[in-house]
Amino acid sequence: MTGCASPTALAPPPADGDRIVVQGSASYRQRIALPPQAVLRVRLLAPVGAEGLAPPPLAESTQALAGRQVPLDFSLSAPVRSLAERGPPPWEARLQAEVLVDGSARFAALQPVELTRSGLAAPVQLMLRAVAPGSERLGAPARPEPPKSSRWRGAWLTFADASTFTDCSTGRRWPVAPEGDAARAERSYLQSRAAPGEPLVVQLDGHLAVRVPMEGAAREHLVVDAFVAIDPGTRCEPPASGTARAPLLDTYWKLVEVAGQAVGPPAAGQREARLTLASQGQRAFGHSGCNAFSGRFEVDGDQLRFEPSAGTLRACVGPAMVVERELFQAMARTRSHGIEGEQLTLRDGSEVLARFVAVALR
Repeated sequence: MTGCASPTALAPPPADGDRIVVQGSASYRQRIALPPQAVLRVRLLAPVGAEGLAPPPLAESTQALAGRQVPLDFSLSAPVRSLAERGPPPWEARLQAEVLVDGSARFAALQPVELTRSGLAAPVQLMLRAVAPGSERLGAPARPEPPKSSRWRGAWLTFADASTFTDCSTGRRWPVAPEGDAARAERSYLQSRAAPGEPLVVQLDGHLAVRVPMEGAAREHLVVDAFVAIDPGTRCEPPASGTARAPLLDTYWKLVEVAGQAVGPPAAGQREARLTLASQGQRAFGHSGCNAFSGRFEVDGDQLRFEPSAGTLRACVGPAMVVERELFQAMARTRSHGIEGEQLTLRDGSEVLARFVAVALR
């Protein structure tokens, strides 16, 4: 009697509740910090059909970053039934990730993936690319028009791994972007200075461009296109317009005094107390030395008021707790402000509630 082969076992149809979980992380190579309002959006997409139309996403995950920086972990799930309708596994799909700031994509990636009933073989690592401002094409690299470079002469200062440049002719001061020929200028400065903290006059070709520092909002930086020379024996003459005045908005303000008491350096494992008033959205954010905080502010000339802010709830003891309490009380009482050079004061009438100094960040 001739034997018969057993029929091929068929996989049972997926139940409505069956889901595939996709996990991974997104990162980028640029040394750029994301602002607190940044959002990570990840979508699982089916391949584009033969008619050229993109079907709706199979799954989508959106998370507010609230100050988190790359690498950014994500997880999303898709119903197995929506994939099984396309045939047996493995299923081809695409993973799309975007970092959005105020609704506009700043970084993006699109990567093909292969799914089985258990999901991905391993968590996927997405490498994001910068998206050109105003471009709707996913993953389009930023291609701004070449900036016009000019000859600059000013005082260079490198301190704590950050550099600033003060223009001799105007007295205006900018943080130096860590790109272009900045590294060569820093090496020349460090080799030529007589003591730490000593500014030296340099000549360079460069241009101004908006960059996002490691902390705080985007602001104007000096980009060094070509380092020319350093002049250790010369100095900038005071500009005719007087001392340069740091801008209130988009500046990293470090707290140095509150309630009449000096604020010392943070203890090990703690952050320095700081404040930044963002020009976009009139948002005030910073750190009390104990907890991060964020809220809104109103400014009209010298008048300044802070609305109640939200923040993290980390418990602190000792000096950090005292500084936090006094800083929040000072902000609540603030009715005006003043800026002299690189120093910001918060005031209630003639009373100085707190003092800050401008800090240039990379």
